[in-house]
Amino acid sequence: MPVSPSHNDAVLLLSSVLSAWVARAGLDASIEHDIALRWDPEHPRVGVDPDIAVFEPALPDRDRILSAKTWLEGHAPPPLAIPTCPV
Repeated sequence: MPVSPSHNDAVLLLSSVLSAWVARAGLDASIEHDIALRWDPEHPRVGVDPDIAVFEPALPDRDRILSAKTWLEGHAPPPLAIPTCPV
């Protein structure tokens, strides 16, 4: 779904702030944009698609995945997920 430039700016700003916090705190975490969250292996296409999610620990295969499938090793549910909202 297309997003407005101001929405995109807000997502990028928040992502930058969260990334700086993760780096400063020395956390094993990753900040992900538009990654699908899935939690039911019997219905792997059902879930939510937040704008930003903080994964702790960091997703191990983050450069190769489009969905965090919480039933897989290393794909823990994010402690913070920020849903899409119009700006």
